[in-house]
Amino acid sequence: MTKYLFIAALLMSNFSYASSDASKCAKIISDKERLSCYDLVFKDTSDLITEKVEKESNPIEPIRKKALNNKPKTSKKPSEAEDNFGLSYQQIKKVKQIEDSGAIRSKITRVTKQVSRKVTFRLENGQVWKSEAALGANKVAQFKKGSSVELIKSRMGGYSMVNLKTNSRIKIKRIK
Repeated sequence: MTKYLFIAALLMSNFSYASSDASKCAKIISDKERLSCYDLVFKDTSDLITEKVEKESNPIEPIRKKALNNKPKTSKKPSEAEDNFGLSYQQIKKVKQIEDSGAIRSKITRVTKQVSRKVTFRLENGQVWKSEAALGANKVAQFKKGSSVELIKSRMGGYSMVNLKTNSRIKIKRIK
């Protein structure tokens, strides 16, 4: 408890010291002197040291440097990644008119079952896809050789294979 009181007293003393300096500045009549007094009270000490060195060397130089630093900075064009940051794929697609083929239609030419009950599908177009999860016998029977399928992009990422006759769907990932 005493530790917290000590810290509070220490902080309060700093605030009261700062406000007493500010109240002294408020009593100054000249605008320029009052502004410089406030600058001294509220500026960082490292800034004060560099300003004192600059003022001692040439009193006009700090004013000239401030004027040069106040030039408007030229805005560089943001990179494409920064420009698209936070936008969904659909928003980027609207802006850039990206053509996204929503689906691929093909036929299954070969079905290979694995020991892990995952299934590998070879399609007419030469692509090879594998089920992400183990499939039951009833699901495998719906995706047999010669079945017309449609490969679509899933909403939450990844891809799904849909049997066009039964409208059955499985999650898949591409191997080749």
